[in-house]
Amino acid sequence: MFLVVAMGGLLGTGAVGTIERSTLFIGFYLVIRLVLAGMFLTAAKDQEGAAYYTRAMTITILLGAGIAALSLAFGGIARQIVFLGGIAFEMVASVTVSHRAKGLSVHREHLVERVGLLGIILLGESIISMVGGLRGMEWDGPAVTAAITGFVMLCAIWWIYFDSFDSLEKATRLEHGFVLLYTQVLFLLGLGVLANVVGHAIRGSLGYTDFCILLVAGMSLFYLGKQITYYSVFPPYRFNIVVNSMVCIGVTIAGTLTGRIEYALIAATAGMLFYTWSNVRWTLTKDATAYQEA
Repeated sequence: MFLVVAMGGLLGTGAVGTIERSTLFIGFYLVIRLVLAGMFLTAAKDQEGAAYYTRAMTITILLGAGIAALSLAFGGIARQIVFLGGIAFEMVASVTVSHRAKGLSVHREHLVERVGLLGIILLGESIISMVGGLRGMEWDGPAVTAAITGFVMLCAIWWIYFDSFDSLEKATRLEHGFVLLYTQVLFLLGLGVLANVVGHAIRGSLGYTDFCILLVAGMSLFYLGKQITYYSVFPPYRFNIVVNSMVCIGVTIAGTLTGRIEYALIAATAGMLFYTWSNVRWTLTKDATAYQEA
């Protein structure tokens, strides 16, 4: 965790040059991967029947770290591409290794709980962003409208995310958990974008075009990150999921045609409120017990 915090401190501007910062960033990342590889290698001695998986994961992590380390030989955009290539290799290879490890599956309750906690933390950061936008603002009509709408949006996000999240603990198709882990990245990116969008809407510190682009991008990432997992593990929900997502994103896009930031934010929030109603009254009423443990 210390190394992750140190990596976060190297993002953005600072007194150290870009190349030096990226070298330290990559160096911290490599140490993290070595620690994780060591943990898998140690687990091979303790977990009965898991020797193939733990050793294969050790090799996968080391190979991914090796590719990432090659980025140190490059500069500029090439360094970023090679570094991200190492991460991408490890992500894909981890899925392959997990599917080949017969008889092993993720502890779903533990995974879902931890992912949910991360979502709670990001939602808390969104509240902080909104409160920051209220500090020193002029209480005119658009700002008040944006503040109220932003708070309602965050409440809707909470409802959308956690209303059926516990059902994933029993989802039999969530065998190795990668679909939840990887799509969660999209969800968290979308949540981060939306938090900033609400803050900018309150302060009026962003141009209309940029605001609309970020709003649509944030909503799209949010719905994709939230829905893909359910689409994968609960086939009876698939049609409803596609319709709900298209309607909500469509309403958001339509809202950007109003020419006013507060109206666009209201439209996006209305789409979320429609989703909460539709999910409870239409999607979750479908029988998905065949895909859940008793």
